[in-house]
Amino acid sequence: MCVDLLIENGTIYTEGGWVQGDLLIAGERIAGITRSQVVKAARTIDAAGKHVIPGVVDAHVHLRDPGYTHKEDYATGTMAAAAGGVTTVMDQPNTDPVPNTAERYLHHIGNAASKAYVDFNSMASPSVPDQIEAISEIGAACFKIFQKKTVYPYDTEASIPESDRILEAFRMVARTGKPCSVHPHNNHIHDSLIRQARSEGRLDARRFGEITTNGTVYSSAVPELLYYQERTGVYYYALHCMFSDYIEMVRRAKSRGAGVIADCIYFALVPPQMDEFDILRNHLTVGLTREDREACWEAVLDGTIDFIDTDHAPHTRDEITMGLENPEKMALGIPGVEHFLSLLLTEVGKGRLPLGRLVELVSVNPAKKFGLYPRKGSLQVGTDADVVILDLNRESTITGDRLYTRCGWTAYEGQQVRGMPTHTILRGKVIAEEGRVIGTQGYGRFVPVM
Repeated sequence: MCVDLLIENGTIYTEGGWVQGDLLIAGERIAGITRSQVVKAARTIDAAGKHVIPGVVDAHVHLRDPGYTHKEDYATGTMAAAAGGVTTVMDQPNTDPVPNTAERYLHHIGNAASKAYVDFNSMASPSVPDQIEAISEIGAACFKIFQKKTVYPYDTEASIPESDRILEAFRMVARTGKPCSVHPHNNHIHDSLIRQARSEGRLDARRFGEITTNGTVYSSAVPELLYYQERTGVYYYALHCMFSDYIEMVRRAKSRGAGVIADCIYFALVPPQMDEFDILRNHLTVGLTREDREACWEAVLDGTIDFIDTDHAPHTRDEITMGLENPEKMALGIPGVEHFLSLLLTEVGKGRLPLGRLVELVSVNPAKKFGLYPRKGSLQVGTDADVVILDLNRESTITGDRLYTRCGWTAYEGQQVRGMPTHTILRGKVIAEEGRVIGTQGYGRFVPVM
C-alpha cells in the first residue's frame, strides 16, 4: 500500500479507545489505522512515544479581521492556532463590518479564506433577523449575541442587549436548527456596580476587573436566556459557563432535556498567576473564586461542560494598560489559542484530567456540537486528515518572544508547561512542526455547515 503520509508507532486516539499503530493519510483524507501492514509513504513521521489525536477545534476565537487588524488578523491568528495544535477555528462576529447580512457574511468568509492557515467557520450575528436564514444557507455553523453593551469589543452591531431582540433572534435562529450563543451580561447590575465603585472612589483597574468578571453580572442573565430557549426551542450555546451558579443552572437545564450546550474557557481552569493583581495577566480572572474554578473542573469531568475553548481575544498592551488611568476605557481580553492546549496537557500530566477526556473536550465534542463531525474531530477513514501529534513529556516556557499572535504578549509569561504539540497536520499537510508554522497562507478553507 502507498500513501502520502505515514505517522508510525504512535498511540492513536479512537473513540473506541487508544490503539498502538500507524496512521495512514492519502491526499487530504485519513486512509486507515494499521498495526502490521507494510506501507510505502512519500513522508514518514515517527511518533514513537507520542500520542496522535484529531486536530483541535476552537469554537471561540476573536481574529479582529476585518476592522481591527492592528491587534490581529486572519493570517496571524490562524498561524497562532496552527502552532498550538488547532486545525479549525470559529471566529466571532464583533468585527467591522459585522457579518449580519448574507452579503457581509460572504465578504467576511472570502476575506478569511484569502489569509487562513487553518480551516474555519465564522459565527454570524443575528442582529438583522430577516437575514438569518440566508446566512445559515451559506453555511454558518452558529450565531452569536453579545448581551453586553460597553466599549469595544462590546459596542458593535453584534451587541444585542434588548430582551425583545434576543427573543426574536432566538425564534429566527431556531428555524435554522443551528446553535445561537450568547455572551450573558446583566447590564443593569454591571452599571450599578460601576456607579457604586465610582461614587466610593474605588474604580481602579482591579475593581473594574472584579466587576467585569462578577459572577452575578453573568449568572443573573442566564435564567432569562434559558426561558427564551424553552419558549423558542433554539439550540442555546451557553458561553462563558465558568461560575458555580451558572454551571448549576446549565446542569439542571440539561437534566430536563433542554437544548443547551456549554463551553468553559481554558483560563477558568488554568488561570494565570493570581497572587497579585496584574492588569495584563489577570484582569479577566480576578473575579473568579476558588469555588468557581472547582465548579468548572467538576463540570468538565461530569459532562455539564461540552467543550473547552479559548476566547482568544488579542488586544495591544496599550489598549489594556490604559485601564490604569481610565478603567472604563480599557479593552478586555487575552490571547490564548497558541498555548491553551499545552496548559491543559500540563493538567493531564498532573492527573487532573484524563487525556481521552481532553480530546473529547477540545476536538470531538466541538466538532459534533457544530455539525462539523466526523469531517472534523475524528480520525475515521475518509475524514479530513486533521491530526496533532503530542509529546506529553516535552517541556517549555511560555513567552511572548515566540508568539505568532500579532498582539505579541501573553498572560502566561514565564509559565512552565509539560506536554506540547510537535506536529499540526491539516488535511494531510504538515502546517506546523516543532512550534514553527510552515503552512501556506490561504490553505485554510471555509467549512460550511448546511
